[in-house]
Amino acid sequence: KGSQHKIAINDVIVVDNVDNVDIGQIIKLGEVMMLGSRKGTIIGHPFIDGAEVTGEVEEITKDRKVHIFKFRRRKNSKRLRGFRRSLVTIRIHGINPGNNHKEFTDKL
Repeated sequence: KGSQHKIAINDVIVVDNVDNVDIGQIIKLGEVMMLGSRKGTIIGHPFIDGAEVTGEVEEITKDRKVHIFKFRRRKNSKRLRGFRRSLVTIRIHGINPGNNHKEFTDKL
């Protein structure tokens, strides 16, 4: 949902809520923008065809509360609202570079 992460295998990332996931479920993230290793770098336009990242959902939690306080001076008018953002913790298991870039499979 609009966020970019630099990852490697066995990394743990925290992302905004992913719809319809359960703890322990394997998910695939298909919009890979860039792959890099010691052999070289692939940059997508805007994404790399066929490349995907697989990971396992470890935790579904909520972030700390964000308070929205609106105050109008000298009007005796104020309003307090708040929300807690849903977060998903994902452990990265594999990076598949796609069919066109098999030279990266052993180095990722």
